[in-house]
Amino acid sequence: MNRPRGIPFQQAHWFECKQFNAELAAPWTTQGARHDSRGGVVRRIPMLWVPAGTAALAVGLTAVPIPAVAAAPTIQVTCSSHALVAAIDEANKKGGTLELAPRCRYVLSKAAADTTGLPPIRNTVVVRGHDATIARAEGSAHFRIFYVEDSGSLHLQDLTVTKGNANGGGAPAFTSGGGIYSAGDLGLDHVSVIGNTAGDGGGGGVATVGKGTATIDRSRISGNITTGVAGGIAAEGRSMTVNDSQISFNTAKAGGGIHNTGATLVLKKGDIRGNNALEYGGAIANLSVGPSSGILRMYSTEIRFNNVLGTGSGIFTGGGGVFNYSRGTVQASDSTVSNNRSDGPGTSGGGIKNFATVQLIRTKVMNNAAVVAPGGIDNGNNPGSTMALVSSTVQSNDDTNCKGSAGAVPGCKD
Repeated sequence: MNRPRGIPFQQAHWFECKQFNAELAAPWTTQGARHDSRGGVVRRIPMLWVPAGTAALAVGLTAVPIPAVAAAPTIQVTCSSHALVAAIDEANKKGGTLELAPRCRYVLSKAAADTTGLPPIRNTVVVRGHDATIARAEGSAHFRIFYVEDSGSLHLQDLTVTKGNANGGGAPAFTSGGGIYSAGDLGLDHVSVIGNTAGDGGGGGVATVGKGTATIDRSRISGNITTGVAGGIAAEGRSMTVNDSQISFNTAKAGGGIHNTGATLVLKKGDIRGNNALEYGGAIANLSVGPSSGILRMYSTEIRFNNVLGTGSGIFTGGGGVFNYSRGTVQASDSTVSNNRSDGPGTSGGGIKNFATVQLIRTKVMNNAAVVAPGGIDNGNNPGSTMALVSSTVQSNDDTNCKGSAGAVPGCKD
């Protein structure tokens, strides 16, 4: 048997390789090879034996070791707030999964850093709650529960986050996101963010900012309060998707349930109900700031029993269900906007108030009311206000569906 020069016999192994017609253009010679019955080329190629745990980069090259990859640890967290803080510190070093004690109530009595009860998340951290609760202690100093830095990734499962209070004054980062403030990647799955408070920075329950992204699945954002905008969720990051979740009974200056400022926000099978705003957007306020356009897409979503309680200023009033402004785009498919109200003096658009672009597809706007007509849809009279109804109905709104709207609502009848 012949062997390649320079390769000891004990290190060489021969095997037959069939190269078929489609591969004949490969940059190697077929001289001295034989053909099989299908027209393919059969040649004998040397292959090096290499030690276990190494890989050859190419035939005839020096084998190099494969580096070991350290797995992120799983950390069992006993039912103690001190143990929880220590576990997050450990997970921040190289990532990790925290397994909380089932149904434990972790009560935080002081901030771990600045105005945050737990250490800021700087790495990839997963918290499996097993129906546990993380709460700020009654009477303690004001601090939120979670803060995700732009380098961090936090995923919460089966957990309740409650009684956070980002209302200590100072910069917006200190006064927003009463429960969770995230500039990184955030995921919630079967999570309740309830009874949290934020200051003028907004986002009583959750605030995403900067390049932050968020996915909220099968969760509840409820009973949160802010003196700023966004009682439940402030979507000020890059994107947010909310699936099969309830945003309910939150209160804010504007955007009682959700205030979307320049993000791409997708709601699927959402239930947005019972939220209150003092000035505009009882359920949702959608608008753009700077170069970023607020985009809201709703699929099979219910917006119901939300309210604007007072009067804002200028055009920033009304919109008991949805308020859309400043290059904002709203597209609703197979959804319902019902039983929402604009109760503030001089306010209109109990269902929808629009100053940008709205398209409704197979969507119902019904049983909404306002102090000033129209009670259903009020479309602003300016070049940027467009309203399209595609296989949609506007009916039974008090006291008009669209009559009294400053701009036309094609297809709407009173």
